[in-house]
Amino acid sequence: MDKAFLKKKAVDIVKILAFVLVFFIILQVLSVTVFTETSALKFNNNKKDAYSFINEEENTIEVVAIGNSDVYSGFVPLELFREYGYTSVVSASIHQTIPESQKILKMLFEKQSPKLVIIETDMFYDGETVDNEKLKKEDWLSDFFDHMEPEFFAHNIDNVFSIFRFHNYWQGGKNNIENSPYNSHGYRYNTRTCVLKQSDYMVETSEIDDISNINKEQTDEMIEYCKSQGAEVMILALPSINTWNYARHNAVEKYASERNLPFIDLNLHYEDMGISMTSCFRDEGNHLNYNGAKAVTLFVGDYIQRNYSIEDMRNHEKCASWNLDLEKFDRYRSTSNKSEE
Repeated sequence: MDKAFLKKKAVDIVKILAFVLVFFIILQVLSVTVFTETSALKFNNNKKDAYSFINEEENTIEVVAIGNSDVYSGFVPLELFREYGYTSVVSASIHQTIPESQKILKMLFEKQSPKLVIIETDMFYDGETVDNEKLKKEDWLSDFFDHMEPEFFAHNIDNVFSIFRFHNYWQGGKNNIENSPYNSHGYRYNTRTCVLKQSDYMVETSEIDDISNINKEQTDEMIEYCKSQGAEVMILALPSINTWNYARHNAVEKYASERNLPFIDLNLHYEDMGISMTSCFRDEGNHLNYNGAKAVTLFVGDYIQRNYSIEDMRNHEKCASWNLDLEKFDRYRSTSNKSEE
């Protein structure tokens, strides 16, 4: 083959590689200087709850609830504070994955020292996962091209460069968190009631809808990280008629038991929480409304009080803003309820 031709091809390859390198450097610079979590939070409506802790005063958060949209619909930090004095945040977004949750926790632990991390189970089964065998290939070239597959790229690129994670939310300040009537600490208030028929979705069975190996491994990493930061871990299944069943309960119970972790499945505790399955959801059985979320929060708060040493912060000077948030929340609820009448 002509040497001049080979030389030209080599030069072309070098140019391409140089362009790719410069491109990634620019992406990284933009990610850390402009499209950061802190700045994007002001404009980001879908992700703002996952990063709600950014606005919290340093070392004031005791409890973290992390997961997908089930969590920001089903856990109310201000009600937990009202009843028990525990300061908490929800770190959740739509279809939030386990790797994304781990990344969020690492950022949270930079300025907070929570004593308890509550991991909600729906994300164990939610979203696409990457074939674990592909990640273990020893051939680096094959591994490189596997990582270029659309499924892997879409699943991981936004966790590498925040510019991809936040760019589509920089569209004006309509939903700017600073304009929020109160600091919800990650909870999304919704009083809509979707009246449902009684469902027997939690009929007891010995079947197991097992968690994928990759999700187990990723969750193990997240749990170990929390423990390394001095936090205890609780596994929690929020009520969900259309994404949960007893086979999944069995799988998570087995997973938690093998790791000596407490597991609470609230799909088995409607009566204990004092709510009706037919009226506690804001949609067709996936997301709780405010009444359902409040009942869940108080039930979990009682469990925390009986099993953990979490300090009541209601009279702590550093958390005075929480009492103000609670007043604003009550006023907002009162105004919201009147407007719905």
